[in-house]
Amino acid sequence: MPNSILFGDKENFAIEIAATKKPATFKLCFWVNKIKIGLFTKAGKLNESIRAYNKFITHKENYYLPLFDEMLAEDIPFYILGLNKSTFKSNISSKEFEARTKHAFSLIEFGEPFYNSNNDVFVLYKSLKVIFIICEKGILSAKRHEVSIDDFISVFEQYATYCDENGIVLRVKQLNVEMLEFFSLYQYANFKQFKLIYGDHPFEGVEKMEPFIIQYDGNQFERNISNGIFYCLAFFSNIKDAPQQMIHFMFIDKMLTNGHAVLFAKDYQCDLYFGIQKKDGKIIIIEPQESKYIYIAKDESSFFAFLKCYLEYSIFTLSVAANEEMQVLYRNRCIELAGGIEFAEYYNYVFPALNYKGPWNISFPNSF
Repeated sequence: MPNSILFGDKENFAIEIAATKKPATFKLCFWVNKIKIGLFTKAGKLNESIRAYNKFITHKENYYLPLFDEMLAEDIPFYILGLNKSTFKSNISSKEFEARTKHAFSLIEFGEPFYNSNNDVFVLYKSLKVIFIICEKGILSAKRHEVSIDDFISVFEQYATYCDENGIVLRVKQLNVEMLEFFSLYQYANFKQFKLIYGDHPFEGVEKMEPFIIQYDGNQFERNISNGIFYCLAFFSNIKDAPQQMIHFMFIDKMLTNGHAVLFAKDYQCDLYFGIQKKDGKIIIIEPQESKYIYIAKDESSFFAFLKCYLEYSIFTLSVAANEEMQVLYRNRCIELAGGIEFAEYYNYVFPALNYKGPWNISFPNSF
């Protein structure tokens, strides 16, 4: 990916992004009439910017008040924030503050890259124009700049499409489809394992088990997907409460942390934990007794792709799953999904027909 990508025209409206060394994080800024909005130094995930754009377009008619017509640009921020222009102190109640701020879209809603912005920006809409109230040197310096709604939408759609096609963000519809497909696959693979283990004579707990449907909060997923797929699954779905019987992967009751990684699942066969390493976002499997680990995927989305592949493999009949050619096929496919040959050792363990002799053969070269 190039160091910086520009969507649109800086003289009118543009969005600029730049990749960083940290996986899936980018610097982000806007350009309005040649004015740069955002320092373009703080990095973050871009999902919030897409969510904010969708929110603004959907509710754009709310982001203006008739009294703004009679105000100078510098008066609008004072009104929105409820500040006295002489003392800069608040002169309204918290309830009134909440009511006023609903009629102006704040820059920080576009996400983490704007959290350290050095200028206050309010985004309004009226008569097919997106209005930016930009305070470059404090709110006393506020100026009004306008962009046509067509240009605003065109640039944002170019940006959103690029992010979507390059796997930088998951659009909401795509996210919903992926989650529903994953839930169906996860439930069926676990049901198949129960049948393989217990046949037609399951133990009493399974025999009396109520039908279980995995559910999730789509709004919370959309708002929090920048925190990661497994974060959303842990906090905004009931998947950890679903019947689980996969020997190599089961969600734990809640996400745990050991200071270096966030743990979200467990391999119960050999008491290993799956975790997301905080420093680089890579997926690791951890030997908890000695706090050692090995890398198994380059990032969370790569591991999620492997997990779906593993669940698909688990659905096969025993005779098909035990076929060495089939295991080689799936092993190679999983290595590719995980990110390459550097992660291959773990997949020898997952696909045991490849002369694998036991979990003790996994080496754990790294330690916390």
